Amino acid sequence: MSDRELLEAIYEMLIKLSIRLDSPEANMNDFMMNVAANLISNRIEYDKR
Repeated sequence: MSDRELLEAIYEMLIKLSIRLDSPEANMNDFMMNVAANLISNRIEYDKR
């Protein structure tokens, strides 16, 4: 499993968890998880160079 695939799997699990929590902050949580996943992915890609 590549780093990107792992990050995508983690992100999908976090999205499912956020939906199950059904909190008013769900949209903000999804946005923050997306930002975090992108930052981690970018860092992994940068480190590979």
